[in-house]
Amino acid sequence: MKALILIWAEGSIFSIGFETGLTDWRPLIKDQGYLVVHDEYKSHQEKLKIISKCEYRLLDCFFISNSVWWSEYYQPLEKQIISLEHHHDPLLQKDLEKEIKMFKDTPGLYSSVFYIMQKF
Repeated sequence: MKALILIWAEGSIFSIGFETGLTDWRPLIKDQGYLVVHDEYKSHQEKLKIISKCEYRLLDCFFISNSVWWSEYYQPLEKQIISLEHHHDPLLQKDLEKEIKMFKDTPGLYSSVFYIMQKF
């Protein structure tokens, strides 16, 4: 198997765990290759330690606040739900309404961060 120059993990590392993902994906990346992970902000300081422990160099990380999630994703989604009524997909509409309600009930859980790392 050829090594990759870049792995981009958009929200997927959550399902296997941060440290497990970094460890399992490391052999797939060429030396000096990159790993970009988008994950929940929860345990941010611990994740910074894990990055070092797993022998990656943290090049940058940036925080996406719950207010950005609201203005750029959930609020436009909420507006689009109205148009779903015309498509006769009540299950999709109900699921989206439930997701938006969860965000409104617990917005603090919806902050996230991108970690940009390089394998050394």
